[in-house]
Amino acid sequence: MKKYILLLICALMGVTTFAQQEPNRMLITNKLGNITPFRIDNVDSIYFTTVEGRVAADVEVKEVYIKNETEGIKDMVVIGVKRTEACAAYKIACLKKSMADKIDSDNMAEYYFNLNDHSLYYQDFENAQMTGFEFAFSPNTEYYILTLGYDQYGTPCEMQKVAFTTPNIPLVGSPSVGYEEISVTSDVITFAFKPNADVKGFAATIFKKGEAENQFAMWGGFMGFTCMGDMIKAFGYQGASNDTTFTWPSMEPNTEYEIYVQCWDVNGTFADMIIIPITTKKLGGEGTAEVAIEIKETKYWEAYDQFTQRVVFTPNENVSLYRASLFDYSFLEEHGTEGIMEYLKADMKDNPYWNLYKTDDDFWKLEPNKKFVAAAIGQNINGEWGPLNVKEFVTPVNADIIEPANTYAPLMNNVAPMKGTAARFANKENIKKGVIPDNLSLQIKACSLLTNKSTPLIIR
Repeated sequence: MKKYILLLICALMGVTTFAQQEPNRMLITNKLGNITPFRIDNVDSIYFTTVEGRVAADVEVKEVYIKNETEGIKDMVVIGVKRTEACAAYKIACLKKSMADKIDSDNMAEYYFNLNDHSLYYQDFENAQMTGFEFAFSPNTEYYILTLGYDQYGTPCEMQKVAFTTPNIPLVGSPSVGYEEISVTSDVITFAFKPNADVKGFAATIFKKGEAENQFAMWGGFMGFTCMGDMIKAFGYQGASNDTTFTWPSMEPNTEYEIYVQCWDVNGTFADMIIIPITTKKLGGEGTAEVAIEIKETKYWEAYDQFTQRVVFTPNENVSLYRASLFDYSFLEEHGTEGIMEYLKADMKDNPYWNLYKTDDDFWKLEPNKKFVAAAIGQNINGEWGPLNVKEFVTPVNADIIEPANTYAPLMNNVAPMKGTAARFANKENIKKGVIPDNLSLQIKACSLLTNKSTPLIIR
């Protein structure tokens, strides 16, 4: 039987000869790259068949309730579930919108249900009460019911997503936050916020224009955020019910930003969010933009066996922004100053530290006793590029300073070119409010209960 199966597999794959060692595993990979393995000795037969029609569980949302302890009401969705003729069973879940947006295909739905413990249901419902969610409903917020149909062979097939919106809850009073622009320079934004008496608390954070929506779409599902207000509250500067002044440093000149302000009442219910547009001042002048280069001391870090070179780039008063990097001398020999200029002038939107504005004084990871090139070019307030400054230098055989093994070594720059990456400026600060950390270990989780109105049946 094993040889017949091997022959069948080879025929399907167009393989005419065996290797010296016969395979003993069969691996099936789906479109997401997930592998289902089989030990060939345990495989009795392989065959194909056809299932006609849609294999799905259609959902109708009939009523939505939000928790009200005074009236004894809990979070609940009343739904009807109807399987198609070819659908033998289905799995079902209630999801936050941020999570549901990530599940955009049948394969993704299958992946989601494989990660989470959801039972198969083999019956339809007219008026099922869906309760027991792992998250509390927020008022006036969009959620989704997700189903995945299975055929008589247990094959996961088609998903269905149905959106619903929870009822709104009246606010206690009229919570709102006034604001006043205190100072806006080319790189610092300061605002004063004045919550009224009905505000229990508020949060404020800042994003580049349009970035907040992108970050919520990217991280909301994994962070468990139900709405944008959750994200602002989690990552924004939080103020109490008294007047507060926030300052955001390290902004980029001549850049559009949006300040998001979210306040809540005594019960934690969010009021309408405020979005304040603001643009930082321009930097530089109309004259020639020039960047000076100084090659400073070298340092060897014993703990990391790392030789480094300190280089200082200093823009003049006309520089609006500039680019700077170090190159192996062979890059200059091969591409000339034109190649260096082309590299530095190229935009790198994925690198938040590609554009420099102030003096850059850093150590670079280099090799001793080797020739390198430091290069920089600036742009004035009118967008006109100044002259390219190129300085050749040779690192010494022995470093000027030896840092002992017990000395902390900061992250350091690497020699260019590293186009399209942020590693070149790895030591720059990136812990600014409005930037969500990317080192979080997160897991998708969701669970719900279904109870039928006509029978006291609990389906898990």
